[in-house]
Amino acid sequence: MADPKPTFAHLVTQLRDHHSDLAYIHLIEDGVNGDGSADAGQVPEENDFLREIWGERRFLSAGGYTRELGIKYADEKGDLIVYGQPFIANVRFSIILECWKLEMLILDCRQPDLPFRLKRDIPLTISNRKTYYVLGSEDPTGYTDYPFSNEIREEGQLVEGWV
Repeated sequence: MADPKPTFAHLVTQLRDHHSDLAYIHLIEDGVNGDGSADAGQVPEENDFLREIWGERRFLSAGGYTRELGIKYADEKGDLIVYGQPFIANVRFSIILECWKLEMLILDCRQPDLPFRLKRDIPLTISNRKTYYVLGSEDPTGYTDYPFSNEIREEGQLVEGWV
């Protein structure tokens, strides 16, 4: 698409005008590359025109945010910042129900390491994209094997049984 702005401006305008009960929109900033990687720390302000259209309602923004840049955007623009890829490598799940007939897993995320790391400025674990969504694989590598931060262990913040 040569110039996506008119299309997305129309879409967000229609959402705003015809769906006043929508609580938020969630957009990915232009800093995210086609392969899902991001130019960390280089998030452009390409979606500002959509922020203006959307107005005072919540705007969730994802894409290449470092801790510092996320804080800056939240403070300056009022956005809720989304850390998609870092979430995978900085939280561990306990699978509490497997419902294969419905082909879904219900996950219990009681021990979030990502907010703990962000709050205390602890470096994030880098995820391995090669392990994402491997068709037919039942190997948990890349989802449940990332370590907790040493700090969360030292502060006794782990839920019993989470190691």
